[in-house]
Amino acid sequence: MLFKKTLLASALLALGGFAVSAGAATGPATTSFQVKLVVQKACSVAATDLDFGSHDATDTNFGQTTNGTVTVTCSKNTPYVVGLSPSNGNGNGAGSMSSGTTSDTVAYQLYKDSALSSPWGNSGSLASPGNEISGTGKGSASVALNVYAKVTNANVEPGTYADTVNVNVTY
Repeated sequence: MLFKKTLLASALLALGGFAVSAGAATGPATTSFQVKLVVQKACSVAATDLDFGSHDATDTNFGQTTNGTVTVTCSKNTPYVVGLSPSNGNGNGAGSMSSGTTSDTVAYQLYKDSALSSPWGNSGSLASPGNEISGTGKGSASVALNVYAKVTNANVEPGTYADTVNVNVTY
């Protein structure tokens, strides 16, 4: 029994010691932290097809034009350039459509303006734009850029002619 009393007294003394130590602390402990976010520049791009329609193969005076849209969305105040590159890699926007069934091709030219006076290609860079279109991002607002095209010859065998143009946005 003496052992139990000694153990109880030791336990009470130990608890009392903790109570005294806890009561001796001053003020709350504090710290601080930062709230951080890294916003990286970004651009996205979409485009509509250019469709010259359907024409009679006997029409040798083919001055057909068409237009479409390239839509660019870049982060706020981010400078960018938009270049167009036909599948033949021509940096001045001069492409060539093929049918896949004939050796004939239909040449076309891409332009920045409806007057068809400023070719739209991919000959420069962000630091030194060539015949691209440059701009500055508007954040969530998109910028619609018109692209114009003209067929420069069409004295070819009948068929369906097409080409792929890559849209390059450098930012």
